[in-house]
Amino acid sequence: MNKFPPLISAYKGFYTEFQLLTWKSAKWGILIFCFVHFLFEIGTGNEKNMMLPVIFNYFVSAWYVKKMIKQDKFSNNPLLWGMTVSCVVFLIRVLLGFLYTSLLI
Repeated sequence: MNKFPPLISAYKGFYTEFQLLTWKSAKWGILIFCFVHFLFEIGTGNEKNMMLPVIFNYFVSAWYVKKMIKQDKFSNNPLLWGMTVSCVVFLIRVLLGFLYTSLLI
């Protein structure tokens, strides 16, 4: 009997069970911060394309977190780690936007 759900079974050859559980917890951290990022985009008045930066943040953060999990380089608290990585990606985007607009002025 297969003890993994169908989606986890698809990844079983690529990741160990512990790595999958770590990714599951880190993914929730990324999603929590993406919700905060979404609220930030609404609050700053970016209603036209507010989902594009949020989706970009999710995919970049998920790519980096999966890469570190695959290399067994992750912290003891994956939820907090996922939120931190997503926050850093967000801050880099805000910094680049700030520099871009300051150079235009």
